[in-house]
Amino acid sequence: MHDEDLKKVFWVFNSFNFKTIPSYFVAGVLPSNYLESPKLVFLEEHDPEQTLDNINAKILILFKAFDKGLVALAKSAKRRGIKIVSVFDDWYLENIERTNFNLPLAELSDLIVVKTKVAALEIKNHFKINALVIPDSIRFKKNKIFKNNNKKLDLCWFGTRNNHDTLISELKKIEILKIPVRINVVTNLIDELKKDVADLNIKNHDIRYKAWHENANLDIIESEIVILPYTEDVKRLVKSSNRIIDSLNLGRFTIMSPVSQFREFKDFVYYGDICEGIRWFKDNKELAKQITLKGQKYVDKNYSIEFISNKWKKILLKML
Repeated sequence: MHDEDLKKVFWVFNSFNFKTIPSYFVAGVLPSNYLESPKLVFLEEHDPEQTLDNINAKILILFKAFDKGLVALAKSAKRRGIKIVSVFDDWYLENIERTNFNLPLAELSDLIVVKTKVAALEIKNHFKINALVIPDSIRFKKNKIFKNNNKKLDLCWFGTRNNHDTLISELKKIEILKIPVRINVVTNLIDELKKDVADLNIKNHDIRYKAWHENANLDIIESEIVILPYTEDVKRLVKSSNRIIDSLNLGRFTIMSPVSQFREFKDFVYYGDICEGIRWFKDNKELAKQITLKGQKYVDKNYSIEFISNKWKKILLKML
């Protein structure tokens, strides 16, 4: 088997706007581009038999399901001897909606993939299903390490609506800091977030909002620091590490909550209380640069698109 066989591997997305969904983009779009494998959008209203008649597929890689369409497609594919790989995101015991999609897909799958070891363990413990770990890759082009700003500290938080609650909670704490900061927020559904932040009545800091877009890295690198507050809950326990690796790849000093699932990165970030990390950075900027440079080298080695795509390639060629 060789690279030409990868033309028979279809990366299947359950949304027309698949490029705007972070988990779809970093886990599916980037490696399929690198491996030059075809993509397919399949929704509930689509005909699975007609779809399969029109493609020459040996493997379907199914990404996060938002409707029952992928189950119908998987059933039709299995009847034809097409192998199924399911990539499960954000799946934990209490997520009933995700379970309703994922359990039927798991039964039809020849291989199940998740993003982290902790996510694999959660699925194993609760659903007795074994999963292979293939992490998300770096999303953006590497950037130089941050430059010192002697005025206000420039912070950035980036993410999606699903994590707005962690930002709001942290802003309450940052408000009481006597260190002047400017906070760039890069996200979606900005108007909704602005309303929630306005309710906090923050006066001491400058908060600026920018809508997430394909080149959001250019907004992120306007700041010296990325803050990534996490809460200790099952929802975040199974999250990907993509925001951490993106922050380090972009050369930003990263301050993140000390959650156990991401201990892997503790030597490359400030791994502790967010406000304490801001204070520490103010007095240790040169050391922060050294730590960030080490982190950038680490993610470049272990999370580059080349490295992650070749993980996929090795597995897929064995299945073909």
